[in-house]
Amino acid sequence: MVFSSYSPVPSEGLVLSVIQTLLSARIINLTDSVKVLNFTYENISDNNYAIIFIFNISNISISENPNLRNTTYNQVASIVNNALNVLLNKPGAEPFKPHNFSFKSSKNQVNGDMMYSFKDGDTKTPAAFLNEITPILGNVLIYIRLVFKNLTRVPSEAAVLNAANSLLDAKIRRARDLVTQKLSDPVSIQDVKYQQIDNKSYNIRFGFQISNVTISKDIQLRNETYNLIQKAIKSLLNTILNVKGAPEFVFPFANLTLNGTEIVANSEYIFEEGDTEWTPSGFLFAILNISGLSTITTPSAQTDPPIHIVLRPTVQAQNTTTGGNAWILGIIIPCSIVIILIPCWILLCCLLCGCCAGLRKRYNRRRSYNIQYATRNELF
Repeated sequence: MVFSSYSPVPSEGLVLSVIQTLLSARIINLTDSVKVLNFTYENISDNNYAIIFIFNISNISISENPNLRNTTYNQVASIVNNALNVLLNKPGAEPFKPHNFSFKSSKNQVNGDMMYSFKDGDTKTPAAFLNEITPILGNVLIYIRLVFKNLTRVPSEAAVLNAANSLLDAKIRRARDLVTQKLSDPVSIQDVKYQQIDNKSYNIRFGFQISNVTISKDIQLRNETYNLIQKAIKSLLNTILNVKGAPEFVFPFANLTLNGTEIVANSEYIFEEGDTEWTPSGFLFAILNISGLSTITTPSAQTDPPIHIVLRPTVQAQNTTTGGNAWILGIIIPCSIVIILIPCWILLCCLLCGCCAGLRKRYNRRRSYNIQYATRNELF
C-alpha cells in the first residue's frame, strides 16, 4: 500500500502504532481463516511511504486444472481486500480496491502480491487509518505576561495603559479582526491588560492568536510546529521589549500545551532590580521609569548607558523554572529529611532491642520452669 501526499510523511512509529491500535480493535471482525502475520513500514521519499501487510489465508480450494485457478486467485484477492477494508476503512464507507494483483500457485499453496496506491484527493481510501495520521488545522493562543516585582512604587493602570497606547504599535496593543489578517501572522486578540498583584508588584498581559496552523499527530513533526511558534513568540517579545535595531534578545521558550485543535503558549517574565544590562524599547523604558526601576530620564538608545535590571524568566522549554537555587534545594531537602528521621530510627532500634530482650528473658524463664518441673517428676 503506497501513500503519496504533499505534506511530509508520518514517522514509522506513528504509522505502526495507529495500525496496531486499529488491528487490536477490529481483528475480531475478521474470519478465523484470515490471519495477519506481519505489517511493516517503508519510507520511500519525503512525500511517499508504503505499508506492507502479510496475510495467511487457510481453507482455500485450489483446482488442479490451471485454467480454473483464476477463480481461486480472484477469491483470494477478494478476501484480502475485504480484510484490509475491515481493518483500515471507516465502517460503511465505500471500499477501496487494489490497482492490480498477481498470484502464482504450487500444488497446495497460493502466493501473490496486491498493489494499492493512494494520493491526496482520492475518494476511496483507508479512511480510518488516514484520519489518525493526517494533520489537523488548529489555532495557537499566545499569552505573554510581564511581571514587575519588588518596586518602590507601583504605577497606576492609567499610567501603564497610557504608555502602551502611545509607544506600542496598534497591532500589538489592540484586539484585531482575525478574518482580515494573514493566517501566518500572530494577531492580537485582546487589548493590553493591567493587573496589580500587591502593593509592590503588578503585571501587564498580552494575548495573540495564530490561525490555521497545521498540527501533526506525529510528535516529531509537531515539534517542528512548536519551534515555529517559539520563533513567533521570540519575534513578538523583541518587538515589545527590545529597542529597534538592537541585536535580538534570546528569550527562554514558552510552555506549550496541546488541547485538541488548539495549542496554548504561556510565557511569563519577571523584571526586578539587578546587575544585568538591558537596553529596552521605548515602551519598556517608559514602564521601567514609572515603576522606579530606572533613574534615566530619556529613552535608552544604543549610545546611551543601558538600564540595569534583571529579566528573570519563569518559563523555559516545556518546563517552569524556579530560579537559580533549585539545585541547592535538591540537596538541602533530602538531607533535612534524613536528619529528621534519625531520632525516629534510634527510637525504633531501642524499641526493637527492648522487645528482643523481653522475649529472650521470657523464654529463659519458661525454660527454667520446664527443667525444674521435669526434675520434680523424676523424684516420684
